[in-house]
Order: sequence, then C-alpha cells, then structure tokens
Amino acid sequence: MQKRLVPVVLALSCSLLLLTGCEDYRYHRAERLYSDHRYEEAAEIFAELGNYEDSESMTLVCLYKAAYELTRSGDYEGALKIYEQIPNYRDVPELIVEAKRQIELKTYDDVIERLMQKIWYHNGGSDTKLERVTFRRGKGSIEEIYFDKKGRHSNGTIDFKYMLDDSTITMTFDDGGEQAIAYRKTKNSVKLGDGEYLTQKQVERDLRGCWQQPYAKRVLEMTTRGIRSVQIRKKHIKYEYAATSPRVAYGQYYFYGPYRGEFTLGTGCFETDMTYGDEWFFNVIDGKGTLLHLDKICTRVELDELPGEDGYVFSDAIEYVEE
Repeated sequence: MQKRLVPVVLALSCSLLLLTGCEDYRYHRAERLYSDHRYEEAAEIFAELGNYEDSESMTLVCLYKAAYELTRSGDYEGALKIYEQIPNYRDVPELIVEAKRQIELKTYDDVIERLMQKIWYHNGGSDTKLERVTFRRGKGSIEEIYFDKKGRHSNGTIDFKYMLDDSTITMTFDDGGEQAIAYRKTKNSVKLGDGEYLTQKQVERDLRGCWQQPYAKRVLEMTTRGIRSVQIRKKHIKYEYAATSPRVAYGQYYFYGPYRGEFTLGTGCFETDMTYGDEWFFNVIDGKGTLLHLDKICTRVELDELPGEDGYVFSDAIEYVEE
C-alpha cells in the first residue's frame, strides 16, 4: 500500500510545481505588459490569476491606468466602460461623472471649438474692472483685472467647468457657485451673452479711431489743464498731449509728442513699445471696447487725425477730469 502512495504523491507534487511555474510565468508576462503600457492585456492576465501574489490589486491598477489612457486620447466612452468595472476604486466615482460629462459635451463639439479659438472680454462690474474669459474643452478660466492710478493689476484667476445645451453655457466653480451665459451660433463663430462679451478682435475694432481725455490737476497750488489724445489704427497707436497753466499766456500751451508704436492687445492693456504706452488700458463698457487712461475713461472724438502741435483749444466749456 505504501509503495502505491509514493507515485501518487510524486504525481501531485509535480502537478503543483507545474501549476505554480505556469502561474509565475503568466504573472511575469502580465508585469511585462504593464511595463509596456499594455494595461488592458495585463489586467486580463492578472484577473485570471485570481489571488496569486498581488494579482487582484494589480488588476485594479491596470484597469484604472487603461481607462486614464483612453481619456487622454479622448475616448471617454471606452474609459467609462472600464471605470464601471471598478466603480469604487480610488477616485473612480468622480471620474465616471467627468467621463459622462465629456460624452455629453461631444454633442456640442462645434460650439466648443469656436469658444476655444477666442479670448473673451467682459466688464467685471465697474469701469475699472475687466474679466478675461478663456475656454478649453469642458473647462475654462476667468482672469480678473482692475485698473487704478498706479496701473493695471490682477486679482487672480478663477477656474470653472462648464456644460452646454442648445442656448446656454452653465459654468460651475470650485465653491459650487454657478453662472449661466446665453450663447448663439453664427455662421462662422459664436456670440456670447447679449453683446456684453467681446472677442479680442471686436475690442480692437471698437478702439480704432481718435480718443481724448481732458484733465485738470493741482501742482504747487496751481491748476494745470491738459488734453491727452490717442489715435488707434490697425496694430498702430499714436499719442500726444497738450497742457497749459497760469504761467503761460492765454491761448498758449506746452505740447508733447507725438509718440508712436505698434501694438497687440494684452489683458486689458496694449503691448507696445510706445512711450507712455503702459498708461493706456481698455475695458468693455456698454457693450463696446472703451479706452482708459489709467483709471479714467476717455471720450471718442470725431477726428480723422490728432490735433497736432497747433490744434488744441482750452476753454471753460470743456469738462476736465480731476486727477
């Protein structure tokens, strides 16, 4: 009887060794697939290995990474199918929500593409506050800018996520607050709000022409009056100003300029090498791009050219802004 048991035990031992060797081979095969970023194939083998070594946890890791790679390539449908296999793993509940949101957004790919192509400017609640809004796919940011006598300053950037329907963009902020913006598709673009959101191109077009800012300020117990004049053409800006005081004869004044430069629009400012160019800003006021000198609004004037050295007149009929 004992002689019969020996071959059986040997046979069982050999089978176990073969089985263990097979599992070990397959485990290392899955590890190699994982290292090669072939996560779905690796997950399949780890899953078949059951509780061998750390196969169960590696199955979850591989599925998680496989879904993440699909989201990076924009395949949210494929990612969602994998996430739903591991619904309670790590931050997968939130990732499922995001994948579903991205799938819904695909319905409005044409609108999103148009939003992403532009920078949008919006009044921030006063003449001296401006918002710069940019969109990415499903996300965006609002940079808050304000102007004062010392120049231009940033209040920081607020990030948001958004969803669309056929007429509204709903932005959700990190604090849970929401903001809705109506939109309308045009032939080649999209219009935000009722004209209160302007693109950079629209702002630049509004700014073209001549602007003036009469000003008055006290210097050494005397009141000095002046008129600043700016002309904006496509990508070009020109500035001059004239000033008078009680020390000069009636009808005479000091003249400065003209200063010239090319420009591109920045966030509320002109990016230019023109002398004093860093004193000029813009905001969206009453649905129009409007010029500011520091924190003061300028007035559009119907001139083809700036007045020049001999073209200024100072009178009490002019409303001078106190500085």
